[in-house]
Amino acid sequence: DSGRRQSFQNVFLPAITSHVPTDEELFQPNGIPRHEFLRDHFKREGKLSAAQAARIVTLATELFSKEPNLISVPAPITVCGDIHGQYFDLLKLFEVGGDPATTSYLFLGDYVDRGSFSFECLIYLYSLKLNFNDHFWLLRGNHECKHLTSYFTFKNEMLHKYNLDIYEKCCESFNNLPLAALMNGQYLCVHGGISPELNSLQDINNLNRFREIPSHGLMCDLLWEDIVNSKTMVPHHVRGCSYAFT
Repeated sequence: DSGRRQSFQNVFLPAITSHVPTDEELFQPNGIPRHEFLRDHFKREGKLSAAQAARIVTLATELFSKEPNLISVPAPITVCGDIHGQYFDLLKLFEVGGDPATTSYLFLGDYVDRGSFSFECLIYLYSLKLNFNDHFWLLRGNHECKHLTSYFTFKNEMLHKYNLDIYEKCCESFNNLPLAALMNGQYLCVHGGISPELNSLQDINNLNRFREIPSHGLMCDLLWEDIVNSKTMVPHHVRGCSYAFT
Protein backbone atom coordinates (compact mmCIF):
# COMPACT_ATOMS: atom_id res chain seq x y z
CA ASP A 1 0.00 0.00 0.00
CA SER A 2 2.88 2.36 0.68
CA GLY A 3 4.31 1.75 -2.77
CA ARG A 4 7.41 0.04 -1.42
CA ARG A 5 8.59 -3.11 -3.13
CA GLN A 6 9.60 -6.22 -1.28
CA SER A 7 12.24 -8.58 -2.56
CA PHE A 8 12.79 -12.17 -1.55
CA GLN A 9 15.82 -14.38 -1.88
CA ASN A 10 15.99 -18.14 -1.72
CA VAL A 11 18.60 -19.31 0.76
CA PHE A 12 19.89 -22.87 0.63
CA LEU A 13 20.23 -24.51 4.03
CA PRO A 14 22.09 -27.82 4.11
CA ALA A 15 20.26 -30.76 5.62
CA ILE A 16 20.91 -31.57 9.27
CA THR A 17 23.19 -34.58 9.64
CA SER A 18 23.33 -37.32 12.27
CA HIS A 19 26.70 -38.54 10.98
CA VAL A 20 29.55 -38.57 13.50
CA PRO A 21 32.81 -38.31 11.55
CA THR A 22 35.57 -40.86 11.76
CA ASP A 23 38.95 -39.74 13.02
CA GLU A 24 40.27 -40.08 9.46
CA GLU A 25 37.61 -37.65 8.23
CA LEU A 26 38.15 -35.16 11.04
CA PHE A 27 41.91 -35.14 11.58
CA GLN A 28 44.84 -34.61 9.24
CA PRO A 29 47.78 -37.06 9.37
CA ASN A 30 49.60 -34.59 11.64
CA GLY A 31 46.75 -34.79 14.17
CA ILE A 32 45.41 -31.28 13.52
CA PRO A 33 41.66 -31.05 12.78
CA ARG A 34 40.52 -30.37 9.24
CA HIS A 35 39.00 -26.92 9.71
CA GLU A 36 37.05 -26.91 6.44
CA PHE A 37 35.46 -30.25 7.27
CA LEU A 38 34.52 -28.95 10.73
CA ARG A 39 33.07 -25.76 9.29
CA ASP A 40 30.76 -27.65 6.95
CA HIS A 41 29.93 -30.38 9.48
CA PHE A 42 28.81 -27.79 12.02
CA LYS A 43 26.80 -25.95 9.35
CA ARG A 44 24.71 -29.12 9.19
CA GLU A 45 24.48 -29.16 13.01
CA GLY A 46 26.67 -32.25 13.10
CA LYS A 47 28.21 -33.57 16.30
CA LEU A 48 31.60 -34.99 17.18
CA SER A 49 32.32 -37.91 19.43
CA ALA A 50 33.24 -36.96 23.00
CA ALA A 51 36.76 -38.25 22.38
CA GLN A 52 37.15 -36.07 19.29
CA ALA A 53 35.87 -32.99 21.11
CA ALA A 54 38.23 -33.63 24.02
CA ARG A 55 41.15 -34.10 21.64
CA ILE A 56 40.64 -30.75 19.90
CA VAL A 57 40.16 -28.86 23.17
CA THR A 58 43.27 -30.48 24.67
CA LEU A 59 45.38 -29.62 21.61
CA ALA A 60 44.23 -26.00 21.77
CA THR A 61 44.84 -25.79 25.52
CA GLU A 62 48.40 -27.00 25.07
CA LEU A 63 48.98 -24.37 22.38
CA PHE A 64 47.50 -21.53 24.44
CA SER A 65 49.58 -22.51 27.46
CA LYS A 66 52.77 -21.73 25.54
CA GLU A 67 51.70 -18.17 24.72
CA PRO A 68 52.44 -15.22 27.04
CA ASN A 69 49.71 -13.27 28.81
CA LEU A 70 50.39 -10.38 26.42
CA ILE A 71 50.87 -11.55 22.85
CA SER A 72 52.34 -9.43 20.05
CA VAL A 73 50.41 -9.29 16.78
CA PRO A 74 51.35 -7.48 13.57
CA ALA A 75 49.29 -5.15 11.41
CA PRO A 76 47.27 -5.33 9.24
CA ILE A 77 44.94 -7.59 11.19
CA THR A 78 41.17 -7.98 11.51
CA VAL A 79 40.03 -7.52 15.13
CA CYS A 80 36.72 -9.14 16.14
CA GLY A 81 34.53 -8.75 19.21
CA ASP A 82 31.93 -10.96 20.89
CA ILE A 83 30.68 -14.11 19.14
CA HIS A 84 28.43 -15.48 21.91
CA GLY A 85 27.49 -18.78 20.34
CA GLN A 86 26.30 -17.37 17.01
CA TYR A 87 27.93 -19.87 14.67
CA PHE A 88 26.32 -18.73 11.44
CA ASP A 89 27.20 -15.11 12.21
CA LEU A 90 30.78 -16.28 12.72
CA LEU A 91 30.79 -17.86 9.27
CA LYS A 92 29.39 -14.63 7.82
CA LEU A 93 32.16 -12.71 9.58
CA PHE A 94 34.78 -14.78 7.77
CA GLU A 95 32.89 -14.40 4.50
CA VAL A 96 33.08 -10.62 4.84
CA GLY A 97 36.45 -10.30 6.58
CA GLY A 98 38.40 -12.79 4.52
CA ASP A 99 39.43 -16.43 4.51
CA PRO A 100 41.23 -17.20 7.80
CA ALA A 101 43.72 -19.25 5.81
CA THR A 102 45.05 -16.03 4.29
CA THR A 103 43.74 -13.27 6.60
CA SER A 104 45.14 -12.39 10.03
CA TYR A 105 42.57 -12.34 12.84
CA LEU A 106 42.51 -11.34 16.50
CA PHE A 107 39.42 -12.29 18.52
CA LEU A 108 38.86 -10.48 21.82
CA GLY A 109 36.88 -13.15 23.65
CA ASP A 110 33.29 -14.03 24.59
CA TYR A 111 32.96 -16.99 22.26
CA VAL A 112 30.35 -18.77 24.38
CA ASP A 113 26.99 -18.21 26.16
CA ARG A 114 23.67 -16.79 24.96
CA GLY A 115 23.66 -18.34 21.46
CA SER A 116 22.76 -21.97 20.79
CA PHE A 117 26.04 -22.93 19.12
CA SER A 118 28.70 -21.98 21.66
CA PHE A 119 30.45 -25.34 21.38
CA GLU A 120 30.58 -25.14 17.59
CA CYS A 121 31.96 -21.59 17.69
CA LEU A 122 34.60 -22.60 20.20
CA ILE A 123 35.75 -25.76 18.44
CA TYR A 124 35.83 -24.14 15.02
CA LEU A 125 37.86 -21.21 16.35
CA TYR A 126 40.19 -23.63 18.14
CA SER A 127 40.65 -25.59 14.92
CA LEU A 128 41.58 -22.39 13.07
CA LYS A 129 44.07 -21.54 15.81
CA LEU A 130 45.64 -24.98 15.50
CA ASN A 131 45.90 -24.65 11.73
CA PHE A 132 47.00 -21.01 11.48
CA ASN A 133 48.91 -20.28 14.66
CA ASP A 134 51.15 -17.73 12.93
CA HIS A 135 48.29 -15.35 12.06
CA PHE A 136 45.22 -16.34 14.09
CA TRP A 137 44.93 -15.32 17.75
CA LEU A 138 42.31 -15.75 20.47
CA LEU A 139 42.07 -13.79 23.73
CA ARG A 140 40.01 -14.49 26.82
CA GLY A 141 36.76 -12.66 27.47
CA ASN A 142 34.87 -12.38 30.74
CA HIS A 143 32.48 -15.17 29.64
CA GLU A 144 35.34 -17.65 29.34
CA CYS A 145 34.99 -18.85 32.93
CA LYS A 146 32.99 -21.32 35.01
CA HIS A 147 31.11 -18.63 36.88
CA LEU A 148 29.36 -17.09 33.87
CA THR A 149 29.05 -20.24 31.77
CA SER A 150 27.21 -21.89 34.68
CA TYR A 151 24.89 -18.90 35.06
CA PHE A 152 24.25 -18.42 31.33
CA THR A 153 23.92 -21.16 28.70
CA PHE A 154 27.23 -22.80 27.86
CA LYS A 155 27.30 -25.37 30.66
CA ASN A 156 23.75 -26.53 29.95
CA GLU A 157 24.54 -26.69 26.24
CA MET A 158 27.54 -28.90 26.94
CA LEU A 159 25.57 -31.19 29.23
CA HIS A 160 22.92 -31.52 26.52
CA LYS A 161 25.32 -32.10 23.62
CA TYR A 162 28.21 -33.88 25.37
CA ASN A 163 29.01 -34.29 29.06
CA LEU A 164 30.45 -32.62 32.15
CA ASP A 165 33.98 -33.81 31.39
CA ILE A 166 34.08 -31.99 28.04
CA TYR A 167 32.69 -28.87 29.72
CA GLU A 168 35.45 -29.04 32.33
CA LYS A 169 38.07 -29.39 29.59
CA CYS A 170 36.66 -26.32 27.86
CA CYS A 171 36.87 -24.37 31.12
CA GLU A 172 40.49 -25.47 31.51
CA SER A 173 41.17 -24.17 28.01
CA PHE A 174 39.66 -20.82 29.04
CA ASN A 175 42.17 -20.58 31.88
CA ASN A 176 44.98 -20.87 29.33
CA LEU A 177 43.84 -18.18 26.89
CA PRO A 178 46.05 -15.06 26.66
CA LEU A 179 44.67 -11.90 28.26
CA ALA A 180 45.82 -9.12 25.94
CA ALA A 181 47.50 -8.33 22.64
CA LEU A 182 49.82 -5.53 21.57
CA MET A 183 49.13 -4.71 17.94
CA ASN A 184 52.03 -3.42 15.88
CA GLY A 185 53.77 -2.34 19.09
CA GLN A 186 51.24 0.51 19.40
CA TYR A 187 47.72 -0.56 20.36
CA LEU A 188 46.68 -2.55 23.42
CA CYS A 189 43.79 -4.92 22.68
CA VAL A 190 41.77 -6.50 25.50
CA HIS A 191 38.22 -7.71 26.03
CA GLY A 192 37.40 -5.22 28.78
CA GLY A 193 39.65 -2.23 29.40
CA ILE A 194 42.60 -0.77 31.24
CA SER A 195 42.97 -0.79 35.01
CA PRO A 196 44.10 1.57 37.76
CA GLU A 197 46.53 -1.22 38.66
CA LEU A 198 48.11 -1.21 35.18
CA ASN A 199 51.35 0.76 35.28
CA SER A 200 53.31 -1.00 32.54
CA LEU A 201 52.76 -3.76 29.99
CA GLN A 202 55.00 -5.99 32.06
CA ASP A 203 52.31 -5.94 34.75
CA ILE A 204 50.15 -8.00 32.37
CA ASN A 205 52.82 -10.63 31.81
CA ASN A 206 53.43 -10.82 35.57
CA LEU A 207 49.88 -12.07 36.18
CA ASN A 208 49.03 -15.70 36.91
CA ARG A 209 46.32 -16.18 34.30
CA PHE A 210 45.91 -19.95 34.65
CA ARG A 211 42.85 -19.74 36.91
CA GLU A 212 39.29 -18.55 37.18
CA ILE A 213 38.83 -14.82 36.68
CA PRO A 214 39.17 -13.08 40.08
CA SER A 215 36.55 -10.63 41.35
CA HIS A 216 38.96 -7.70 41.51
CA GLY A 217 42.41 -6.61 40.42
CA LEU A 218 44.23 -6.20 37.12
CA MET A 219 43.18 -9.49 35.55
CA CYS A 220 39.55 -8.80 36.39
CA ASP A 221 39.72 -5.29 34.92
CA LEU A 222 41.30 -6.42 31.65
CA LEU A 223 38.30 -8.70 31.08
CA TRP A 224 35.44 -6.83 32.77
CA GLU A 225 35.81 -3.05 32.40
CA ASP A 226 33.28 -1.12 30.33
CA ILE A 227 33.41 2.22 28.53
CA VAL A 228 31.13 4.98 29.88
CA ASN A 229 30.94 8.76 29.59
CA SER A 230 33.09 9.63 32.58
CA LYS A 231 36.30 11.62 33.01
CA THR A 232 37.63 9.17 35.60
CA MET A 233 37.39 5.47 36.36
CA VAL A 234 34.33 4.79 38.47
CA PRO A 235 33.26 1.56 40.22
CA HIS A 236 31.05 -0.54 37.95
CA HIS A 237 27.96 -0.94 40.14
CA VAL A 238 25.88 -2.56 37.39
CA ARG A 239 28.29 -5.45 36.90
CA GLY A 240 29.29 -5.58 40.56
CA CYS A 241 33.01 -5.69 39.82
CA SER A 242 35.79 -3.74 38.13
CA TYR A 243 35.43 -0.19 36.77
CA ALA A 244 33.91 1.85 33.98
CA PHE A 245 36.08 4.32 32.08
CA THR A 246 36.23 6.65 29.08
